[in-house]
Amino acid sequence: MLSRRGLKELFYRTIGILYKYAEEVTVLDYPPSHTRRSIDLIAKISGKPVLVKVTDDIANLPRTEINELLGASRTIGTPPLIIADTWGNEKLIDFIAYTIYDSYAITPDTLEGLLSGKGKIYVKTAKDGLHVNISGEKLREARQDVGLSLGNVAEYVGVSRKTVYEYEKENLEPNIERGRKLLELFGDKILEPINLFEHTGRKSPKETRAHNPYEEKVINEIKALGGDAFHLKRSSIDVAARLDDRILFVVEHKKTSTEKLYAKLENTGKASKVVESKAFFVYDSTSISKRDVEAAGLEPVKAGDIPDFIRKELAKKGRRD
Repeated sequence: MLSRRGLKELFYRTIGILYKYAEEVTVLDYPPSHTRRSIDLIAKISGKPVLVKVTDDIANLPRTEINELLGASRTIGTPPLIIADTWGNEKLIDFIAYTIYDSYAITPDTLEGLLSGKGKIYVKTAKDGLHVNISGEKLREARQDVGLSLGNVAEYVGVSRKTVYEYEKENLEPNIERGRKLLELFGDKILEPINLFEHTGRKSPKETRAHNPYEEKVINEIKALGGDAFHLKRSSIDVAARLDDRILFVVEHKKTSTEKLYAKLENTGKASKVVESKAFFVYDSTSISKRDVEAAGLEPVKAGDIPDFIRKELAKKGRRD
């Protein structure tokens, strides 16, 4: 349920854009409150899944939701993306990538421009202001083509020789003013578009604590096999994991009603199709039939069988070795 009018309009506009341009889209509606959900949409763009969170104002987005978005993204190897209109009531500018921890936020117009091929992003925010994204290799080639030394470029831009060297190594990014001077020297051929739909393998944020022993057991077994696992609280997915393949788990909680459990299974099943993952329902004793679990796209696994099941059925890497 969407509680703010601006958020509702933005949410449905984002869905419309993705349905128009993405190869595949699934809408996740669990938890039912949009403002307590870490992942709203999963879209397949250029053959790769992208986890999407929509918020009208980034200032309204809890750190918990951002952490879960980033944690799930890094664990299963998919890029995260935030769609927003404002940040602290200040309107976001189109075709600027706003850095939020290890993710980016863009406007819906920017999203449509990127997906339609009508625009690219070359500017992003940083702690000290706006930065221009350039190709270090192209900068070096352009400098050498016109016969300029590192010192020549440094003097024109107003930085040290070492700074220009770091630009070429892509260890530093020029701010907007220094980027403008580099473009005056070499033209826009040195620009490098920011690809928001490519996973960068960023580090995972601190995860929320597992709710019950079964979640903890799943996480520990995956990690013991050399894989990675991340617990989510504000999602239908309880544990996102990766060994050789992406894996999603729903874990039965005694206090979860049957209706909510069905919703979790349905949403996780939809997510698994777009993410191209395996999905499992870990249970102790449940009233939900095996047929219903499988119909949702998950395989039921008895909680007591978790260690053996994961080792035998999911550890492809170990079997190949």
